[in-house]
Amino acid sequence: MLQKRQAILVGLMLLTLGYAAFDLLSGKPGKQAAGRPSVEEARQEAARTVQAARQMLEKTPMTEVDQYRVDLLRREPPLSPFYASEGEFFFPGSSGVAEGDGLSYKGFVRAGDRLLAVISGVEYAVGEEIEGTGFVVSSIQPSYVELVRKDGGGRVGARKLPLVEDPVKTVDVKVGR
Repeated sequence: MLQKRQAILVGLMLLTLGYAAFDLLSGKPGKQAAGRPSVEEARQEAARTVQAARQMLEKTPMTEVDQYRVDLLRREPPLSPFYASEGEFFFPGSSGVAEGDGLSYKGFVRAGDRLLAVISGVEYAVGEEIEGTGFVVSSIQPSYVELVRKDGGGRVGARKLPLVEDPVKTVDVKVGR
């Protein structure tokens, strides 16, 4: 048997569900949210905006240079800003690449004044140790990351981990009709 408090809560819950079902199935049109335009009002506002834009274009016709640009875009779509990479990119002149450690530098993230390197899918700041390798990030550059590791004798081994870009295929972009 339910305690008195639980019975009251279950009763209130059933009452609420019953009212919600009645309100849903009663077929009354839903109430408009306060301050929110109806669908028809939104359509009318959009039509007014389009009409105002057309009027502005009619008042200030395109210059000859603007017309040339539009015609050029219709004839020749712009070159894709994306490029295809035939393979991995390595920073020129980088010797001492951190090979065999399974590390890959995929890019960096600028968060305010802080720079984070994305190494093997994890973000690291300057001074943080890369898990399981003993390397510490000493410098982050757009095209490589410098790593240092102290060995048992106190010597420092520095390596550059170059940016490895994923192969990207070009994407055709069509402008106009």
